[in-house]
Parts: sequence; C-alpha cells; structure tokens
Amino acid sequence: MINIKSRVIVQHINEFKYSDVEGLIERVIGKKTFDRVVIKPNLCFFERIPGATTSPELVRYVTRYFSKISKEVVVVESDALLNTADEAFDNLGIRNVVVEERGKVINLSSHYPNDYLNYILPHDLFVNLPVLKTHEFALVTGAMKNMFGMEPDKKRIK
Repeated sequence: MINIKSRVIVQHINEFKYSDVEGLIERVIGKKTFDRVVIKPNLCFFERIPGATTSPELVRYVTRYFSKISKEVVVVESDALLNTADEAFDNLGIRNVVVEERGKVINLSSHYPNDYLNYILPHDLFVNLPVLKTHEFALVTGAMKNMFGMEPDKKRIK
C-alpha cells in the first residue's frame, strides 16, 4: 500500500537564504533521512523570467538540504514545447547549481518512452517546486500544472 501525505506551506520570503529554506523544509517533513529524493522544478522556458520558472537559488538550496540527508538527489524535467530540458538546465544555470550541491539532473524526455519511469521511481520523497502563475493553456498554474511536465511525450500539449 502506498502511503501518500501532502503538506503545503505558503510563506513570503523577501530574499532567499539557505536557513529560511531549511526551516521551511523541516516544518513540512521534520528531520528525516532518505535514500532517494526526486525534485521537480518548473523549467518551462530556457530563459530566466522571474515568476515563470523556479529560481536557480531555490533549486540550489533544496538540493543542498536533501544532499546532506539523502543518498541520492535527482532533479528532473521533460522537454517543453519550445526547448529541451537540457537547454533549460543549462541556460537557467540549474545543472551547475545541482551538480555543485552533489545532485544530478535528468532529462526525462531523453529516456522516453522505454525507461523514463526508472529515473523517477523508486523514491522516498518527491519534491514539487512549482511557480504560481497565469498561463496560456490554463487560467492559473501551480503544483498540478507543474506535474504536467513529468510527461515526456510532447503530445501532452495537444
């Protein structure tokens, strides 16, 4: 049986500091250790647009936190309509910050359709880092819309 528990905390932060992110994570999950953590940021575009993509600083701090308490941390994304996940990882600086914090990035589309699920499953913890925004395909986006990016098939847009 799968035991799924979700908890959401919304808090305004004026400037990113690692200690703030660490405190928020510990409020959500407590102090635990994990074998494998999968992180899904919102990297829908290859260019940094505040309020459109998850900030590299947030990805850095979340990766840093989980790298300290986990055996493996992976940051995953699929190709978007206008760019590949690899272009987004590189142009947004995500690949660099994840590697610097002892994690790894995985473009799920490069493993589709044969074995992309092997790069997501199994995991002890899945961390969704969405961006709340408006969108041309949806009135408002957030956590559920960010999960849409887990599907590597570009036909998901149709």
